[in-house]
Amino acid sequence: MALTWGLAATSESAKAEGIGLDYVGCLSSAVAGCDESGPPSDRLASSGLVSHSKASNLESFRMTVGNDGYAVMAYLVRKDHDPSAAAVIARVRKPGATKFGPPRYLGISSGDWLALRTIGSKGLTMLAYRNLAGELVIQQRWPGERWYVMQRMEGLPFSDVDFSVAKDGTVVASDLEYRGKGDDDNAVFTAIRDRRSGSFDPWQQVSVDPGSVGESSSVVAYNNGHSLVTWTEPCSSGMSTVLNWADSGLYGSSFPLSVTGTDCATGGVEMQKDARGNVYIRLDLRSRVRFLFHGAGRFMVSPWSVVPRIGGKDGVRLNVDPAGRATLIWRGSTKRGRGGRAVYAYESSRNGSDLSKAKWIRAPWMRGGNVRLRDVASLPGGRIAMVFTQVRKMQRGWKSERIGTTVWEPGSVLKQPKFGSATKKGQIIGPVGIETSPDGGRITWWGTQSKATGKTLGYWWRMLAPLFGEREGVRGGARI
Repeated sequence: MALTWGLAATSESAKAEGIGLDYVGCLSSAVAGCDESGPPSDRLASSGLVSHSKASNLESFRMTVGNDGYAVMAYLVRKDHDPSAAAVIARVRKPGATKFGPPRYLGISSGDWLALRTIGSKGLTMLAYRNLAGELVIQQRWPGERWYVMQRMEGLPFSDVDFSVAKDGTVVASDLEYRGKGDDDNAVFTAIRDRRSGSFDPWQQVSVDPGSVGESSSVVAYNNGHSLVTWTEPCSSGMSTVLNWADSGLYGSSFPLSVTGTDCATGGVEMQKDARGNVYIRLDLRSRVRFLFHGAGRFMVSPWSVVPRIGGKDGVRLNVDPAGRATLIWRGSTKRGRGGRAVYAYESSRNGSDLSKAKWIRAPWMRGGNVRLRDVASLPGGRIAMVFTQVRKMQRGWKSERIGTTVWEPGSVLKQPKFGSATKKGQIIGPVGIETSPDGGRITWWGTQSKATGKTLGYWWRMLAPLFGEREGVRGGARI
């Protein structure tokens, strides 16, 4: 089945949910009513990877949002008979537009990851991937302009690259090389873009001991060419290091420091920054999630605050607003019996203060255990955009999932999400994300998969107010 491109003329699921058909698109096999015209051949024929691929070959979907409705999505399309190569594809929605433009072929990737970031209110977008020569290719795009290759970097395997950008335009790239516990090649690297030349300086190794490098890292950029880099430590018995951190700049890195504990860092580390440059850290451990604070310009991490619940399937979500309010949200126990409901709790910290006492989120609409919180993102005014999935049992006994979004302010009642876009029989919802912009625009996206095989069936996105000057709700949706 050929992979179809463009905007759909009809979609049964879209009709059922009342989504405006002008905003329903597809890049998925076997979607009824999809435009079969295909992508412009002059841009794609050279790769031979896209026009006859299956939806199950879609990988590494990423989306980012800027002001005025500007948005970019990027993903890989892998070739059936050559799994070592994949086409890098991007689609752009211009500021003020309501639809994404056609897919653009940007290059060939030899990896299974993409890094995509839109930076600040001006909308500079950066995309990185590893090409067939093993180089890290960095492309960038300004709203209204074309993609172009900013730089090619070499010298590392480039297994897991990410970006962070500061207000003054400082851009920091990080690369985690993890080969297995105790491997001599384990290391963490950074490269910082010199604002004067516009190019990244050579990679510098931040970690010292390969034995201290675990499976997760994170980076946050500061002004004037500085950054904070963290990485987890492999598990060991007894009192041990669970997190390492260092300051990295244009002229070198500080000696790594560590935080110890009696638990084990089995999950990831996530860092978010407020408008003052303070950094808030969420660290997943074996039995709990911990919260740390790194003040701007300080070379120390404050004492630990402990989130007392692991959060179940929902995990623990961290949200930091520009004013410095960090909120951790997790799922509590579901009360049994008639009238039972899913319960969520939260704790907050302002500018690195101790976490507040845990409070329940008031959500009278939430019944049973069929609702899951999947992602959160910051909005202006201290509000938090949230996306949930809900499982419904259909008349013939099979279960369907659907996506719902809402906006919540800590301390208020959580409004019921606007659920829609249900899966069909034999389908489940896979990865889910919500992306927000400085002006309050947001897009939620999700993947659908076969319940039997786990293969990708397609990706959908939903454009939300105020991108179109509307009240809370859905303006349109689309399928890839």
